[in-house]
Amino acid sequence: MDEEDRKLFRELMADVKPHRSAGRVSLKRQPEPGQKLAARERALKFAGQTGSLPLTSRNYIHQVDPNGIISFVRGGIQHRVFKDLRLGKLAVEESIDLHGHTVEQAAIELIRFIDACVDAGHRVVMVTHGHGAFRDEPAVLKSCINHWLRELDAVLAFHSAQPGHGGAGATYVLLRRNKGVDDGA
Repeated sequence: MDEEDRKLFRELMADVKPHRSAGRVSLKRQPEPGQKLAARERALKFAGQTGSLPLTSRNYIHQVDPNGIISFVRGGIQHRVFKDLRLGKLAVEESIDLHGHTVEQAAIELIRFIDACVDAGHRVVMVTHGHGAFRDEPAVLKSCINHWLRELDAVLAFHSAQPGHGGAGATYVLLRRNKGVDDGA
């Protein structure tokens, strides 16, 4: 930039005044560790009152085969870790059985279960949902679990369980680490 351009720039900017918030940075407050859980609980309470849930309604969920394998992995998960999950080589630290639950009850219980497991620092859990193979509407709960687990940020990967753990009627779930839990690593 030559001297003439600088002079023209200064002339054009002569009446410009600095913004009064110049030099300040507005930072968003990070939520307290329990605030996210409290917000989720409020959402669940609200869902119970209004009939809506923070997860996709079963009306918009693609049905899966009752005996089919369900599987999902987010980007960034090591192939070896997912393979060990898929083969049932990772120790299941906690499990939930959703047999006999309505779809709405299962959604609420799944959210509570996943949140509690993340808070406790569990990494691998199992969700038993059944096949529903002998029902008029087969695999309704399994289809919902397949869809809902993808919607939960805490879920990094999941895969249908090995036959000894329930096969296609149960699902291994890999959860993200809870940064607030000291796991000795």
